[in-house]
Amino acid sequence: MNKDDFNAIKELIEKAIDSQRLEIGRRRQDLICQGQSPDYAPLILGHYQPFVGNCKENRTFIMGDHFVAGGTPVPEIEDYPHWGLAEQIASPEVMLYEGLWELLSWVRSYSDGQLSLRPRMASMIPACFGMDYKVTDDGAIWHSEPIDLDEALDVDLDNVESCCAVQQTLEHLHFFRENLPEGVKISCPIAVGPLNNADLERFSKRVSWAHCHSERSGER
Repeated sequence: MNKDDFNAIKELIEKAIDSQRLEIGRRRQDLICQGQSPDYAPLILGHYQPFVGNCKENRTFIMGDHFVAGGTPVPEIEDYPHWGLAEQIASPEVMLYEGLWELLSWVRSYSDGQLSLRPRMASMIPACFGMDYKVTDDGAIWHSEPIDLDEALDVDLDNVESCCAVQQTLEHLHFFRENLPEGVKISCPIAVGPLNNADLERFSKRVSWAHCHSERSGER
């Protein structure tokens, strides 16, 4: 990808970030966590994901084939090239570049929300247990076949960093950490819990298998 395009979106975000506004939002949320009352309840403006494509009732904006889920429209997105999830997984620079467009939409909402961005590497944990995956045309990760449980339980988790997916995720995390704009936090690349991953790895067989093999269902 063009380095100038990457620098352009970073510059747009850096110009839009209001550090004082972020601090006000942080203090309001902190007071809520401490059981105290802020001057008013923190307001988070926007929508965190595209539930319904091209629906005006959520805060999702579509520019060509590209989704931006966030607080405000980002008209500049039409002037730049874009890549799908498969290309983003292959390149931390491309993934961060695409994530920054969504982040810009949140930055411009000027709400009490705090800024963060995560590498979209949700396939890492299933891959550690031997699952292959593919990225669909609509940007979803699909695991086509469930894994054999006995093989999964034999995985050496002490050497999990040798897994290609783990190395790839660490590469993305490092790149994000080094290149995120000031004031933006990096968040966990895995956004699903153990039961979600179990569903991916075993599909509908998980419930029936756990019932028949209750003595082993909690091994991993």
